[in-house]
Amino acid sequence: MICKKLSGFDRDDYFDIMGKDNAEKKDHDLLDLLYEFIQKYPDPTTLSDDEIDDSVWADGPLKNNVRGGQMLLALNSPYVEEVLLNIVEMTRKRGYCLFDPQEWELYLP
Repeated sequence: MICKKLSGFDRDDYFDIMGKDNAEKKDHDLLDLLYEFIQKYPDPTTLSDDEIDDSVWADGPLKNNVRGGQMLLALNSPYVEEVLLNIVEMTRKRGYCLFDPQEWELYLP
């Protein structure tokens, strides 16, 4: 999951940022970040049948994974080590946090 880090962020703030007022702006910013990701790692829905098995992404279209100021991404297992550090770097450059629920790891900007 990728979302903006807020100063003084706590559990109650989490529910506030999920409100509809903020979602449109946050989604637009996240779509810009997603565009950066797919420049390096193409969306699986754009790949041919011969290429789809080599996609780093576990699902698509990726634009459907951006909602409410968050982006959920799933990587195919063989590519996690290769891709995750690049994704973390791109995410940090734009001031976003990234949480890896499988490793229970939080990457701050």
